[in-house]
Amino acid sequence: MDILLMDTIQQEVLALFREEIPGYLDSNWKEIPLELDSDLFEAPGDDLHEALDKFEK
Repeated sequence: MDILLMDTIQQEVLALFREEIPGYLDSNWKEIPLELDSDLFEAPGDDLHEALDKFEK
């Protein structure tokens, strides 16, 4: 899979989560959005990614 395509898919998934997962209200009734930990996306790939790459080839 192309790195640029994977980055685009990642951005679309993050946007979907931001839209669909509500935030929480603080003590002043201000909505605090929930965010995903972007550091998780920097973690090394797992065997599933390797298997998918081999399957595509």
